[in-house]
Amino acid sequence: MVNRIKNEHEFKPPMSERTTEELISIAHASTFTWTIEAIEAAQKELIIRGVTIEEQNKILDSWEVENRLLENEFEEQWAKRETEKYTIGRMLLIFVLAPFILGGRLHVGLSLPKLKEENFKIKFKQRLFLLVMGSIFWIIVMVSLAENWEKIRLQEIENYQENHIDKYEVQVDSLLTLPDGFYDFRRGNIFLAAINT
Repeated sequence: MVNRIKNEHEFKPPMSERTTEELISIAHASTFTWTIEAIEAAQKELIIRGVTIEEQNKILDSWEVENRLLENEFEEQWAKRETEKYTIGRMLLIFVLAPFILGGRLHVGLSLPKLKEENFKIKFKQRLFLLVMGSIFWIIVMVSLAENWEKIRLQEIENYQENHIDKYEVQVDSLLTLPDGFYDFRRGNIFLAAINT
């Protein structure tokens, strides 16, 4: 098996066109990230540019410090997320829109799985509570409205019977025996239609 070494110009972009920082990153990378040929080509280009090992180590050390600072900052933010809470306005919005949020019609903030994934422990509990309670609230409201509408409908039927059928002593059973088209029901009145024969 022939181990073919790539020409410097076979890399895209060529090593000679890359920045010194890119070359240092490639030259000190593992073979999981770059091929051996690329690593060797980067090292050769650094030698051509006169970048010493000490200079490379200084840059690598500065990157290590930056990485540690970023990691510390991320860990601080991660810890802060545990105790972060929703504002009152946001809680009201989630409560009122709970059925639409659960139904996937609206998106208000992060979803429950995303909150859990992103370490928002208190927000996760708040959102879960608000979605459940908001949905229960709307179920109670809708059931109450339906019961109220049913009461109003039954009252209208009762009023109609008292004011029209019972008042004129109309026998509803006798109306049912009449042929089709003989009578028409209208809200508030009964009209008898003439038979065209």
